[in-house]
Amino acid sequence: MGFVNKLKKAYDAFQEDEVNDNEVASEKPVFEEQPEPIIEEKEDQVSDDENKVEESIKKGDSFEQFVADKFSKKYFSIVDWTTDVTRKYNRKVESNSNPDLCFRYTPNDDRFAVECKFRSGLYQGGISWCKKYQMDKYKEYSENNDIPLYIVIGLGGSPESPERMFCIPIEEAKYTKLYPSIFENYERNTDELFFWDAENKNLK
Repeated sequence: MGFVNKLKKAYDAFQEDEVNDNEVASEKPVFEEQPEPIIEEKEDQVSDDENKVEESIKKGDSFEQFVADKFSKKYFSIVDWTTDVTRKYNRKVESNSNPDLCFRYTPNDDRFAVECKFRSGLYQGGISWCKKYQMDKYKEYSENNDIPLYIVIGLGGSPESPERMFCIPIEEAKYTKLYPSIFENYERNTDELFFWDAENKNLK
């Protein structure tokens, strides 16, 4: 996933883990005797927010690596791993909105895509895994390329070692916020390697 989408993705995750108390305060008069403290406070706030977003990006990258490592090199090859081309060249690249990973099951060449999401915990009883426009993009990708797409969510723990993991087909992720009644049907063991059911064309 490209930098722009990673930034959006990280910011969404950041919102999930923080209390939504970042409303912009109304501007106050700046008095000559104390302009520096006011400026410093604003700069500190911006710096703090940037650090948190950057940390969220790193968490996303770490979870992608965790997921990729759960696919045996003996049976799976990585066809595509979306990278930060936009950040490198400062130009929008359409493929940046593609899912994070595309795999090929080498025994029969079946292909499927995976979008990785990590959340440190539930937010108001559920998991807000994306924005509406992102969900539409993922579904469009799956349909246009005629391949299955799965949302792999890590919940709790750390990106390198999540407490729980879910592998949800995109057609079952019908809403941007998922509740336990849905995602718990697709829970999998975090220690096990992924398995491709070639007969039923399903990732487990």
